[in-house]
Amino acid sequence: MKNKITTILLLLMLKSFHSNAQWEVQNIDANNINAPVEADGFLFHNNVTNVSFEVPKFSGKYCIYGSNLWMGGLDQNGFLHLAAQTYKQNGTDFWPGPLTTAGSSLPPSTWNNIWHVNRAAVNNHIANYNTQGYQLPQDLIDWPGSTYNGVNQIFAPFVDFNNNGIYDPAYGDYPNVLGDEALYLMYNDKYAAHTETGAIPIDAEVYSTVYAYNSLGSNILENTVFVRHRIRNRSQINTYNNFYVGIWNDFDIGNSADDLIGTDITRNMVYGYNADSVDQIYGNNPPAIGVKILNHNLHNSMFYDNVGVDFYANKPTSPNHYYNYLRSLWKDDMPLNYGMDGYQTSAGITQYCYSGSTNPSFGTSWEMTSPKDYRIIGTVGPFTIAPNGYITIDVAYIYAKGNNGNSVAELGIAADVVQNFYTATINSIEDKATSNALTIYPNPAHDFVIIASSQLIKSNNVVSIYDITGNLISEDLSLSNNNLKLNISSLNAGIYFIQVKNDDGLFTQKFIKE
Repeated sequence: MKNKITTILLLLMLKSFHSNAQWEVQNIDANNINAPVEADGFLFHNNVTNVSFEVPKFSGKYCIYGSNLWMGGLDQNGFLHLAAQTYKQNGTDFWPGPLTTAGSSLPPSTWNNIWHVNRAAVNNHIANYNTQGYQLPQDLIDWPGSTYNGVNQIFAPFVDFNNNGIYDPAYGDYPNVLGDEALYLMYNDKYAAHTETGAIPIDAEVYSTVYAYNSLGSNILENTVFVRHRIRNRSQINTYNNFYVGIWNDFDIGNSADDLIGTDITRNMVYGYNADSVDQIYGNNPPAIGVKILNHNLHNSMFYDNVGVDFYANKPTSPNHYYNYLRSLWKDDMPLNYGMDGYQTSAGITQYCYSGSTNPSFGTSWEMTSPKDYRIIGTVGPFTIAPNGYITIDVAYIYAKGNNGNSVAELGIAADVVQNFYTATINSIEDKATSNALTIYPNPAHDFVIIASSQLIKSNNVVSIYDITGNLISEDLSLSNNNLKLNISSLNAGIYFIQVKNDDGLFTQKFIKE
């Protein structure tokens, strides 16, 4: 009898582990933001410590309670496949770990990991990996470039210095990541039944890089966290159409009871802000927080009241509800309407909620007026994604604080700077294995810099210099050999980026002008 009871208890424990497991958590805290990241892709909330997206760092003040991926589409037979995550109170749709190239899942307990990389350690490794007495950092040893847990597969981007297709940090290879600090995680929606949404799995494999900058001298970038989601369809048979990817957000700017939400269509951004000039936690002139899509146009934005009494606009409870919210439809299949509460108004159908004056289809402004603890989803798509196809979504979480109740206006300015920076720098960096790395020296520099490459630089190169905000300073310099000396004596002191463009792609390096 005791053995039978023990067996039942073990089964219950295993069920609980798969649906409510506390996976590894690490914090991104390179700059003015401190935010937890969980190995299954749950962003910016630690359910054990109750710590969230904290700005300023270590202040005890939070402005995002949680943020997660929602995605779904129709297969060739018209069946909906979907995965989404909120708070994991009733279940989950994602588990740590990649899928194999054949689409098989792997035990999440053995892939319960987040990989951390520091840019300073990478730069030191590049300079000294073959120096006597150099100690290879553990973070670089553990990087899952071409193998992990006995599985040989390209799991993480790396610079393949010796071009052998194998991640060998002892021979000069290094992680090819973004930012001054980066967290890298792999997760999937296939391992078990979806207990959050109840939907049919996509067989999606997600590689997410959460990264931040602290060395660029920009207050705006000091208050920004970037995320790159690479979503791969590991289904061997399904091509998905009308596939949407959404960023679900629960903004809690200090006191969660006095917040408003909005959409800036022109900036591809959803945002939250305070209804009052004084917040119980943030005090005077509370901040605004924006979630900006950097590499796609915002196709939809939608909101719902998690505990609302209106059946059509509260917490989703079926796969179709989640899919509807991704497409600006209410739970009862009615479209979002412009104005008031967005439900069956006379102004007409819209794809964007609370868009202020940024929607050119309407002559009046639509803003939220009564604070509620709404959830808001910003969506991109629709995509068609074939087996082994992938989508890359780049996102910026931007914090801005004004001085005279103008935090939303300051957020717009910050969003423009972030977009310019991304377009000039991040978007040009290939996050795949490459041996054609550029080197800039001396760095810092005063009068000149030399651009060098491990391979012969092609004659049809264009070299551009950008400043920290992404403004183009100079362009159309041709490289004819594998070294080029650039005169930078006329530049003001500061941080710049050199971008080399050729038939192989775009390559970017940062340098400091003293």
